[in-house]
Amino acid sequence: ALPISLWEAVLYIITTIEDCWNYVSAKKGVLPKLWTVLREGGRGLATVVYPYLLPFISKLPCEITTPRDDFYRIYFSSMIEGLSSERAATSHSECSAIITAFMECLRFTVLQNLRDRSEEH
Repeated sequence: ALPISLWEAVLYIITTIEDCWNYVSAKKGVLPKLWTVLREGGRGLATVVYPYLLPFISKLPCEITTPRDDFYRIYFSSMIEGLSSERAATSHSECSAIITAFMECLRFTVLQNLRDRSEEH
């Protein structure tokens, strides 16, 4: 899993360099690794990894999250799978970090969908 300084660097890059996704294949190089980390409950570092998930997904361009239904289905199912990892099952803080991030991200996606639908009408 990624240490805090690396998460901060990733967030800084995707926030400040507009075309950063032109230099990396998110769907081939980034997302599969993220799904693995989520399915493994943060690899014992959920308290480090999961607080960065909402800021991360909130900065992803629609080209990466399209089709949105598929992206979020994989995203949330990976988080749920990580919740049943051995470390999350035995550590209150790990479990809590996963559940908190899940709820924050779920709220974000619901609000995003509501906003998108209101813009359509």
